[in-house]
Amino acid sequence: MGFFTFIAEARRAMEESSAVAALKKFRDSDELYQFNRTVHNMIQHLNNSELAITLKRIRMLDQHLTQSVVS
Repeated sequence: MGFFTFIAEARRAMEESSAVAALKKFRDSDELYQFNRTVHNMIQHLNNSELAITLKRIRMLDQHLTQSVVS
Protein backbone atom coordinates (compact mmCIF):
# COMPACT_ATOMS: atom_id res chain seq x y z
CA MET A 1 0.00 0.00 0.00
CA GLY A 2 1.43 3.34 -1.02
CA PHE A 3 1.57 6.40 1.16
CA PHE A 4 -1.34 8.16 -0.55
CA THR A 5 -3.47 5.03 -0.44
CA PHE A 6 -2.75 4.77 3.29
CA ILE A 7 -3.76 8.42 3.78
CA ALA A 8 -6.95 7.89 1.77
CA GLU A 9 -7.84 4.78 3.79
CA ALA A 10 -7.12 6.53 7.09
CA ARG A 11 -9.23 9.50 6.07
CA ARG A 12 -12.11 7.29 4.98
CA ALA A 13 -11.98 5.36 8.27
CA MET A 14 -11.93 8.61 10.22
CA GLU A 15 -14.88 10.00 8.27
CA GLU A 16 -16.82 6.84 8.96
CA SER A 17 -16.22 7.01 12.69
CA SER A 18 -19.30 7.91 14.67
CA ALA A 19 -17.63 10.79 16.51
CA VAL A 20 -16.59 12.54 13.32
CA ALA A 21 -20.00 11.87 11.77
CA ALA A 22 -21.72 13.34 14.82
CA LEU A 23 -19.50 16.42 14.73
CA LYS A 24 -20.19 16.94 11.03
CA LYS A 25 -23.91 16.56 11.63
CA PHE A 26 -23.75 19.04 14.52
CA ARG A 27 -21.66 21.46 12.47
CA ASP A 28 -24.21 21.42 9.67
CA SER A 29 -27.26 21.53 11.91
CA ASP A 30 -29.34 24.29 13.38
CA GLU A 31 -28.12 23.24 16.84
CA LEU A 32 -24.77 24.95 16.29
CA TYR A 33 -26.52 28.17 15.28
CA GLN A 34 -28.73 27.98 18.37
CA PHE A 35 -25.72 27.29 20.58
CA ASN A 36 -23.88 30.30 19.15
CA ARG A 37 -26.97 32.51 19.63
CA THR A 38 -27.30 31.35 23.24
CA VAL A 39 -23.65 32.17 23.98
CA HIS A 40 -24.01 35.53 22.22
CA ASN A 41 -27.14 36.35 24.24
CA MET A 42 -25.42 35.39 27.49
CA ILE A 43 -22.50 37.69 26.67
CA GLN A 44 -24.91 40.50 25.77
CA HIS A 45 -26.76 39.98 29.06
CA LEU A 46 -23.50 40.17 31.00
CA ASN A 47 -22.48 43.31 29.13
CA ASN A 48 -25.89 44.86 29.76
CA SER A 49 -25.69 43.97 33.45
CA GLU A 50 -22.25 45.57 33.74
CA LEU A 51 -23.51 48.61 31.88
CA ALA A 52 -26.51 48.91 34.20
CA ILE A 53 -24.26 48.69 37.27
CA THR A 54 -21.92 51.31 35.83
CA LEU A 55 -24.80 53.65 35.03
CA LYS A 56 -26.20 53.19 38.55
CA ARG A 57 -22.79 54.09 40.01
CA ILE A 58 -22.56 57.17 37.80
CA ARG A 59 -26.03 58.29 38.90
CA MET A 60 -25.13 57.79 42.57
CA LEU A 61 -21.90 59.74 42.10
CA ASP A 62 -23.79 62.48 40.27
CA GLN A 63 -26.34 62.73 43.09
CA HIS A 64 -23.56 62.83 45.68
CA LEU A 65 -21.69 65.56 43.81
CA THR A 66 -24.88 67.54 43.28
CA GLN A 67 -25.68 67.36 46.99
CA SER A 68 -22.12 68.38 47.87
CA VAL A 69 -22.27 71.41 45.60
CA VAL A 70 -25.71 72.45 46.85
CA SER A 71 -24.69 72.09 50.53
